[in-house]
Amino acid sequence: MTLRDLFTPLALVLALALAAATLAGFVLVPAGTILPVHWGISGQADGFLPRDAALLLLPGIFVLVIALIWLSTRLNAPERVAGARHGLRVVVPGLLALCLVIQAATILIGMGQPVDMVRIIVLALGLLFVLLGNVLPKSQPNAVSGVRLPWTMASPANWQATNRLVGLLMLLAGLAMAIAALLTSSPYALLAVVTAGVLIPLLAGTLYSYRLSRR
Repeated sequence: MTLRDLFTPLALVLALALAAATLAGFVLVPAGTILPVHWGISGQADGFLPRDAALLLLPGIFVLVIALIWLSTRLNAPERVAGARHGLRVVVPGLLALCLVIQAATILIGMGQPVDMVRIIVLALGLLFVLLGNVLPKSQPNAVSGVRLPWTMASPANWQATNRLVGLLMLLAGLAMAIAALLTSSPYALLAVVTAGVLIPLLAGTLYSYRLSRR
């Protein structure tokens, strides 16, 4: 699998939009501005970087993630990664969209605009979970993406059933995150929804897959 396989036309457009937003940030945010890059459970920013480092952080993280995905596909035999092609071509634009939203919000903060970053992140994360929830049931056994457990990798039927269940739970979790972000600004409530949205599909999928393997 090549980098061209990972970047659909939509992904390329979003990548260009992220690059444009980053360049715009250097123009719109005054030099020397200190920008928040991390928020604690109280909803208050507790991690900061100078403007240049803050604006390059998300593009850098995305490049690193893509490099790791590409390396993973190169280290496995083609037949072990073929089933990941469809999912990755959907996930990459989703990750780019998430980075773009957070980058735009960071620039607004640097321009002095009031932004509730926690709500924005939870809303964007919820939409990403909805996207992932739709992709997982369509995935095929592979060594790169999906619910890769010893029991799912050993049985195509187990893989299909487990990824279908986890996909449904992630979709519901994503909807819950998005609705919570629209209805409340309480960081503690939002953290609880996100934590449940991550752990429930993970734990339920693992237990379900294991029980299927024991039948």
